[in-house]
Amino acid sequence: MLLPYRRQFVVVSRHYLDELGVPADLPDWPATGHDLVAAYASPPWLRLCAMRLRAPLATWFATAA
Repeated sequence: MLLPYRRQFVVVSRHYLDELGVPADLPDWPATGHDLVAAYASPPWLRLCAMRLRAPLATWFATAA
């Protein structure tokens, strides 16, 4: 999956998305082509971003194991 980060891009795995609270098995991912840069502002992009913003607080901060 390709995610935007500031003026760069990040390639991430399914596990990373799960940790962010945006599961990789959602139907919106294929609709974006697994590329949130190219899909910017599309309806699936908006739904995925909204899901991230509503994710549990624990997904927003890294914790030491």
